[in-house]
Amino acid sequence: MNGSNEGFIFTNPMILTNGQAKGWVADNFPYASAAFNNALTKLYPIPLFSSGRYLTEFGRIENMIAGNCRPTCSDSQTPL
Repeated sequence: MNGSNEGFIFTNPMILTNGQAKGWVADNFPYASAAFNNALTKLYPIPLFSSGRYLTEFGRIENMIAGNCRPTCSDSQTPL
């Protein structure tokens, strides 16, 4: 990990709701399996359940792109 955060650059600031975040995932990973989507949701839950890692859906998507899933990821769970 190089410590840079490209997620901010590639995240649409208009993503405000869980539905919009799910739509972004569906648009960007159109062939993703249900298992992939479930894993992504587990690693990056809605902001309320993110343990303060992000406060908005924008921050959620930003963290997905940047691959920031610590501190909740175990060693066996690496960012997707």
